[in-house]
Amino acid sequence: MKPLWQDEMNKVTQLLLAVLFLTACTAGRTCPVGLQAETGVRPGPPVITVPHKTLVPAHEIPLHVRKVTEALARKITGHPETYAHVSFAHAQAAPQTAEWIQSQDFQVQEIVLSSPGRDEASALPDHYTLELIMTFGDRLQRSASLMIRAEYQAAPQGLVVTSSRVLELDPYFPETLAFLVKDRIFENMARADSSFTDFYETVVSSAVSLTPSDEDRRTRLGLDSMSVYERLAMLPHERRRDYRVVIFVMDRLSPDAQLEIIASGSPLGHNWINHVSYHDFDGWRTGSFSLTFALDWDIYYISALYSPGRLYFSETGEKIRTGLFVTERNYQDWPAFDRETAAQGPLARCGFLLDPQDPRDARTIQARLKELGLANEIEDQWGVRQENALKIFQQQNNIPPTGNWNQDTQKELFWNSGL
Repeated sequence: MKPLWQDEMNKVTQLLLAVLFLTACTAGRTCPVGLQAETGVRPGPPVITVPHKTLVPAHEIPLHVRKVTEALARKITGHPETYAHVSFAHAQAAPQTAEWIQSQDFQVQEIVLSSPGRDEASALPDHYTLELIMTFGDRLQRSASLMIRAEYQAAPQGLVVTSSRVLELDPYFPETLAFLVKDRIFENMARADSSFTDFYETVVSSAVSLTPSDEDRRTRLGLDSMSVYERLAMLPHERRRDYRVVIFVMDRLSPDAQLEIIASGSPLGHNWINHVSYHDFDGWRTGSFSLTFALDWDIYYISALYSPGRLYFSETGEKIRTGLFVTERNYQDWPAFDRETAAQGPLARCGFLLDPQDPRDARTIQARLKELGLANEIEDQWGVRQENALKIFQQQNNIPPTGNWNQDTQKELFWNSGL
């Protein structure tokens, strides 16, 4: 027979989890240390959308609740100083400090409280029960959550905590990140005795850049016009490379939570890979597998599937897709362009904007103006003569003749120039 407090904890857990999940899933996270936008494997279309949830303002929380919450936070994080207005009745009444908090640089990020109130079932006056969920984070933007239940009462010397219980919570929708590393580099990475931080930073610093170059964009245009058979026929064998796909789960999972990584040719297709290496860094999971393919030619969709621990969720075995990634360069964030534009050089496409105040750029602009018969000399400085020549060019090409350098002027000046 289960103790009464476990039944109460289960009911409170369901309510608190609903609050925590709705808030945690929508909380904005800054870019992890060392993570560059061009290295992360491009995520596919979103799978689950969680609505926003507004929390109770801090000023509405009773003072005694804030005091006990602060004391519990100090105990759990191993803070050397105790809270002056709160004491613990005995050693077992104080929550134990989690090892992963002590061994790594985790700080309290968020505390979600249930509605505290007097415990009517207790014969003692002024006896309170407090439930809260405490979320922790580190500099890599990893996250972990603990559910804490504490009972305390008023005493002449202040508030006294008579009991406390701590449960580790599985997230409902853990954050996942994916990176692409050349297989030969991955083989040299030490993993057996390395920490999550070392492994993560090594993978990110070695990840393949997925920002497309101008040549990549022109090639992509040709690929888009081909059939599948034409693409296979034109794919040179030497373009294929051995890669390692590495998945990081940035939220701490309980030991009985399950993580599964699959790869396929479509977002919901059957698994194409036979072996995935999983590793558990004290609750933070990783998975990796090898692929041999050519970027932009062979497209793989990688899914991270997750089943929360049975202690807090129903045993339905349902898997939640927490990540969907695509092994191709990130063309999604680049502006659209047609074939005529793709055939132009980087200056005509405005891949970067020249600066007339830079002597080298000034000479490049004047050389083109001279080629069009609008300038006689090429100088290192941009002055009145150059500005007047530019005004004439702008007027001839239906651009406002301001003499100012801008993208429209650069595009028109270098169009069909090969530059």
